[in-house]
Amino acid sequence: MVNKSKKNVSNSNIKTHHTWEQVFKKFMRLGHFHQLGFLFIVFLGTVMVWRGIYNLLNHYWLISYPLFSNISSIMIGLVIVASTHYAVRKII
Repeated sequence: MVNKSKKNVSNSNIKTHHTWEQVFKKFMRLGHFHQLGFLFIVFLGTVMVWRGIYNLLNHYWLISYPLFSNISSIMIGLVIVASTHYAVRKII
């Protein structure tokens, strides 16, 4: 029973990997102008999400204690980055 579940997980990872390869190949077929436009849109979206989270944290995360708010935000951010690094290592 355990072996079957491992096979299912590995097959889903392979399908996901092939999907990302296909997306990358399609992206590489785009002209340079379209690639830059796409990258600008992704960059703009990322900055806007970051800005929204930053403003929410300024309004709601430990308003009365700004130093503790900043330090705790940094620590939580580092934990998130470390855990995603660990998760990516496990997947790959």
